[in-house]
Amino acid sequence: MQYPIFIAKYIEKNKVDSTDLSYLITSTDGIIVNIGSSAECLIASPVVGNYLSNYMPVFEGVFPVKEDVYLPNVQLSHSLFFNIHIVVYSDQIWILCQNITENIHKIRRLIEKKKEVKKYEFSLLEALGFYVFKNNKVGGYRPISGAPKWVNKITNNLEERIDIEILFPYLAFFVEQLPKGIIRKGTIDHYSGIWTQNTLNDSEIHLNAWLYQVLDDSFILVQPVNENKKKENKIIQSARENTLAYEQLQKTKKELQDLLKLKDQFVSIVSHDFRSPISSLTNGISFLLEDINQSKIFDDSHREIIIQIKQE
Repeated sequence: MQYPIFIAKYIEKNKVDSTDLSYLITSTDGIIVNIGSSAECLIASPVVGNYLSNYMPVFEGVFPVKEDVYLPNVQLSHSLFFNIHIVVYSDQIWILCQNITENIHKIRRLIEKKKEVKKYEFSLLEALGFYVFKNNKVGGYRPISGAPKWVNKITNNLEERIDIEILFPYLAFFVEQLPKGIIRKGTIDHYSGIWTQNTLNDSEIHLNAWLYQVLDDSFILVQPVNENKKKENKIIQSARENTLAYEQLQKTKKELQDLLKLKDQFVSIVSHDFRSPISSLTNGISFLLEDINQSKIFDDSHREIIIQIKQE
């Protein structure tokens, strides 16, 4: 179709794809003036002279229009999607509807495919005994895979919103030490080391965790250590030592926090106790200086001594 010059300029300036572009014309108040080629955009057969919002509810409250407006990814009739350009020219409003339904469906199919791939990957990790957690962008890690059987030894609470630090307290320190910036993508950059955790029946389970980065998402994979392998006996012993060291670290951290709090209280008390007598001294010296200036009893040497005292 041959569009008016001002519409052609708008299409060129905004790089609008005119392949599946249709149009209609309204007044500034939204009354249909010309149906144009917009039949597929409308819910029912429109009548010139009626309000456009009767046939396209998306325009409810949009009119009167005073400047160009762009409405992307709008779903209209029959599940069709459009990018809508509202172009103002004199007392006419041109409504340009660009059909993007196929693009939307392509994106949806791609998303569904990626979801299926991720679902398969997570089920595979679960089958291998990994419990997978994803960073929720607020600083915590939440489970995104099903819980492997060994997790039932630790807790009966398998809520989807449970934090990794609650389920595995040792990992709180591990997560706290992780870098805040973007980690190298597609790599396992950080390993927690083996730690020991008590189970519900008061036995021990030995675990390790890895951080894995994919694009801007980070995942933590937790897996138990196989105690039946002789070569891992030394590692398990190291895990017990790590757990003891962690507990000692937490205890020391609390003691330091208590000492810092005590120090702050001490400084506050001492500074208060110093403030009042020093203030009294400076006020008294100021009065002395006034007396020296008004009396001939004191000579210059007295004045110099008093001034030096005040400066100190």
